[in-house]
Amino acid sequence: MNLQTRLSLWVGGVLFLALITLSVLSGVVLYQVRLSDMNQELRDQSKLVLNSATLYQGKNLPNVVLQTLASGSEFVDARIEKQGRVIWESGFRNMPEAVREGFSNVGGWHIYRVSNERFEVEVGRPLASLQETLRSYGVVSFPLTLLMSILGALGSGWVLGQNLKPLKKLTARVQTLDQPEPIPETQRPDEVGLLARALAESLDALQRTRKAELEFLRIASHELRTPLTALKAELEYTLSKPRDLQVYELALRTLHRNTEHLERLAVNLLTLTRLQGSPLELQPVDLWEITAAVIDRMIPLALKKNLSLEFEGNPTTVTGDAITLSRLVENLIFNAIRYTQDGEIRVILSGHQLIVRDQGQGFPQELLEDHEAQHPGIEGFGIGMKVVRSICELHHAKLTLENTIRGAKVVVAFP
Repeated sequence: MNLQTRLSLWVGGVLFLALITLSVLSGVVLYQVRLSDMNQELRDQSKLVLNSATLYQGKNLPNVVLQTLASGSEFVDARIEKQGRVIWESGFRNMPEAVREGFSNVGGWHIYRVSNERFEVEVGRPLASLQETLRSYGVVSFPLTLLMSILGALGSGWVLGQNLKPLKKLTARVQTLDQPEPIPETQRPDEVGLLARALAESLDALQRTRKAELEFLRIASHELRTPLTALKAELEYTLSKPRDLQVYELALRTLHRNTEHLERLAVNLLTLTRLQGSPLELQPVDLWEITAAVIDRMIPLALKKNLSLEFEGNPTTVTGDAITLSRLVENLIFNAIRYTQDGEIRVILSGHQLIVRDQGQGFPQELLEDHEAQHPGIEGFGIGMKVVRSICELHHAKLTLENTIRGAKVVVAFP
C-alpha cells in the first residue's frame, strides 16, 4: 500500500470519526430541544387542567380543555386525582401513573405531575414520537456521514496525488544517479524544493567523490604498473638461471631501489587520499623548521649522487598543516635530486615564498604550459606533482614552474 493510499484512508477515517461525532452531538441537542418543548407544553397544559379542576371541582371539565389537550402536535393525556383517587381522566390512551412530583419517564411515557391543596394532576405524552424523530435523524445522518467520508477520502487522495507528483519525479531521478540530467523541482519554494536542493547538493558531492576515486585509481594503477613491471622483470631475469654473487648483489640493489620507489609512491598515494578525505585543520606553522627537517632527511640522498643541497633564507610562519607541508617540500627536493646529475640544489625560504632550484634537465614543455592538467605520459611528474598541486590548493598557495638557464625552478607562494 503506497503513501497516497495510506494517507487517503487516514483522512477518510478521521473525517468519518469527526462527522459521526458531530452527528451524535447534533442528535443529543435535537433530543434536548424536543424534550424542552415537550416539557413546556406539559407545564402549560397541566396548569390549565389544574385550574379547571379547581374551578369545576374536578368534574365535567369543559370541552375547551379537551380541545386544548388535543390541539398540540400530539394528544396529551391528563388525569385528575383527589386524595389519591382518580376522579377524572381524558381517556385518550392508557397513560401509566406517576408516583412523584415533577417530570418522570414511566412505561415509555413522559409524565408531568403537579398538585395543589385539593387536586393532583398528571399530564403526559408517549416518548415514541420523540424516539421516532431520533431514529429518522439517524437513518438520514449515518449514510450521509459515510458518503461524505468516502468523498473526502477520494478528494484527499486526488490532492495528495497531485502534490506527490514532484516527489515521484525526484525518486525516478535519484534511481538514475549516473545520468547527467539535473535534479528536478529545485526551483520550488516549498518543502519539495528544499528536498530537491538537498539532493542536488548531495549528488554533486557524490559525483565529486566518485570522480576523485576514479582519478585516484587511474593514477595509482599508472604509477604502480611501471615499477612493478620492472621489479618482476628483474626477478625473472635473475632467477632464469644460476648466476654468480655479483649478479645477485646487483639484482638486490636494483630491487632495493625499486622498493624505495614503491614506498614513496605508497606515501604519496596515502597523502593524496588524506587530502581528498576530511578537510585539513590549518594553523600557524614554522615553515623554516619544516623545510630544515626535510633537508636533513634528504642530505644522504643528495650526497649519494654527489650533489650539493643548500638551504638559505629567513624563518617564516605560514598557516597550514605541518604534515602535508613536509610532504610538499620533500616531493620538490626529491624531484630536484632525482633529475639533477651534477651540480647543486638550492632551497630558499624568503618571506612567504618557498623556492627550489636545481641544475637538472628542467621541466617538460607540456608541463610548463599547463601544470594543472594531468600528464600521465611524463614519467616522474604524475602522482608526486599531483600531491604538490593538491597541497598548494588546500593552502591557497600559488605554484609556479619554470626552467632556468640551467635546470628548473619551483616557486610556492603562500598567502
